[in-house]
Amino acid sequence: MASSTNKTKPTILLSHGAWHPPHLYQPLKDALAKRGYTLVMPALLSMGKDARGVGWDVDTKALLDAAEPLFAEGKEVVLVAHSYGGIPATVATRGNGVAERKGYGLGGFKHIVFLAAFAIPVAGLSQLDMIPGKQFPPWQKLIMDSEGKDIEQLFLHEDLAKPLLYNDLPDETANEFFDALVPQSYAVSIQPIDFGVTEITIPKTYIVCEQDAAFPVPLQEELASNFGFLKKAVSGGHSAFASVPDELAEVLIQIAECT
Repeated sequence: MASSTNKTKPTILLSHGAWHPPHLYQPLKDALAKRGYTLVMPALLSMGKDARGVGWDVDTKALLDAAEPLFAEGKEVVLVAHSYGGIPATVATRGNGVAERKGYGLGGFKHIVFLAAFAIPVAGLSQLDMIPGKQFPPWQKLIMDSEGKDIEQLFLHEDLAKPLLYNDLPDETANEFFDALVPQSYAVSIQPIDFGVTEITIPKTYIVCEQDAAFPVPLQEELASNFGFLKKAVSGGHSAFASVPDELAEVLIQIAECT
């Protein structure tokens, strides 16, 4: 098990995935806590029945609002982005690395970790641009406005999505997770980013989820190889934070202590 002194341990900040409220990441939080690490899990505001028209920029602000008090205490922060969370997390790093903030006497982001996450390389592209064929997979459901004209939110087809997202979780847990999911604003999928992964100035690592049935493993491997990432892997599926939390915690601590 990795170890470190309290003075040198960074705080870990989560940018969670689409549809998943932060409390679903509690298994990872508990696994890190057992090892003396704190996981901060702010809610991204693009999610919920009333979150229509909310873009990734609002989620980026939510991450920075959670990070600022940590920075003010001089803390170094490891930003962990899961799935969709890679998009707002990427932009959150802009100007907020430890070295960039040193002149203010503040802490900052010391590393960003992509966990089976969207890594958009350059400004001007959107999440939808990164999906093969620029079409949402059949397990995702489009929620239209009251007139049936415009897409407002994205949700999931239970019978199709649950086996993909939770293929390595017990059926009972998969059911509990799916019942807790909430819709996500469609706007985050089509709003182009204004700061890409290739512009990130802090160290970055991509963790491939080897049993992922939702985010194709070859695509994860491609992202990990092409954009300057260090690469690691865990044995779990897309919800490795719940299926292999101890394994994932160990990998995150290795990253946190080596940078």
